[in-house]
Parts: sequence; structure tokens; C-alpha cells
Amino acid sequence: MNNLDLLDVPYEKRKYVLIVESQKEEASILKELKKYFVIPSLIARPIPTLLVYLSSELLRQIEKRIKANIYFATSDQVSGIVFPGIGSPQKNMLYVCNPVDPKRYYHINNFHNEMEKHKMNEIIYLLQSLGAVEINVALENSSQRNTTVGLADDRQQTHSSKNSDLKLRFHGTYEPKHSPYIPVDLNWYDDEPQWKNIAQERMRYELKSFEFEIGIENDFGVTAKLFAQLKKIPKIQLGGEYHSFQKKHLVISGNFKDMLM
Repeated sequence: MNNLDLLDVPYEKRKYVLIVESQKEEASILKELKKYFVIPSLIARPIPTLLVYLSSELLRQIEKRIKANIYFATSDQVSGIVFPGIGSPQKNMLYVCNPVDPKRYYHINNFHNEMEKHKMNEIIYLLQSLGAVEINVALENSSQRNTTVGLADDRQQTHSSKNSDLKLRFHGTYEPKHSPYIPVDLNWYDDEPQWKNIAQERMRYELKSFEFEIGIENDFGVTAKLFAQLKKIPKIQLGGEYHSFQKKHLVISGNFKDMLM
């Protein structure tokens, strides 16, 4: 077992983390995982459980592959990591790392809901920092999306046709006392050009109102198929029933406070 603190391990090696108490427990879980190794060419066959008995060398290769995908860690290695719930990791629980905020982990069953909330909370935080006096976040029904793209007049027309498909997720009003600023602790900002445009228009040109969309379009490899495979393994805890990924669009609108000259 590696004794490095989890934050010192590259994200690619610790995307999935399983909390164990000891090296002995890690070996026990690895033994269980090997039983569920399935030859890819046989996956399509109607065999409920396929136990493959292999040579010791091939078993070592399987163990190496498992360790390349699941990082085993003890509770002593998770200093600085943010876990769901009470904040302390649970034994034999499999967690998934937030790819844009690598100090934060979620239960795999609720990963997609948590990622959506994380992104929504961050755009609200950015708009609050820029001096918003009102922020609305609505969920758009993706199955009935209007793909019309245009400038001011077109946007107003498109918005009116969407109203019946919007479900309000958040509404807030504020009386900001600070000067507008862009927070330094944002995680999504660098990969969201539209967020940068809003921030720059606010800081440079005193933007007064805004309306734009945020796409929730990446499952980050956490799929129902993966969850179903892991659910077969009795020694691994997954946090509950799986909440499936669905592409979504959040419509963000509101107004900024007038900037003082």
C-alpha cells in the first residue's frame, strides 16, 4: 500500500478511491475483485457471473490493472480531502474525485448530482462576487431545447418560447457592499469562456444584466454500466442507488448593481 497523502497523488491515479483500514484488508478486497474479472469477448454472452481461473502471473497482471484504476487509501492519508456527509471517509466506501476540484470526493452513486451542484454553486459565487443584486437559475428541459442562436432581439424572442420549459432551481436577491471582483479560488472558470466574457464585460463595461446557459454535458466516465459492475462486488460500498447522468442546461439570468464612478 502506498503511504503518500492523497493530495500528493496525481488525479489520474486517484480518481477512484477505496478506503481501507490496512494492507491486509486491501489484499482481501483485491482477492474479491479478481473473482469478477471478465474476459471482454465473453461479456455479450448470457452468463450471470463468470469466474475466470487464471495462472498466478495473469492474476498479478489483473491486480496491477485494478490498482491502476482504484487507489487504496487509509483514513490517515486523507488530510485536506473533503468527503460527503459528516466529512470523514467511510470504511470500504468507493469515492470518486471531482475532476475540476481534486480535493473533493463524492459517493459514486450520487456523483452526477454533486457535480451539477458544484458547477451551479460556483457560477452563483462568481456572479455574487461581481456584484449581482438578483440571480435566477432555471433548469431547461433538454428534450425540448430551442437551438435558435442570435443577438439581443433574437434572445428575447427565444427566451419567451422557453418559459414553459423552465423549472426554477435557485432565486436570490442581494445588496452588495463590495466592489466587483473575480475570485481567485474558482475551479470551472478557466474552462468556461462564457463565464470569462460575463466577468470581463462586468469589470470593463459595467454590464447591468445577464442571461446565459450552462451545459451539464460530461459524465466523466462514471456510467451506469460501471456502477452495475461494481455493485456485484459485496465488499465495496457505493453509497446507495445510482442516480443516472442526464445532459442538462441551466439558464442563468439576473441583474448587477450599478457600479459607482
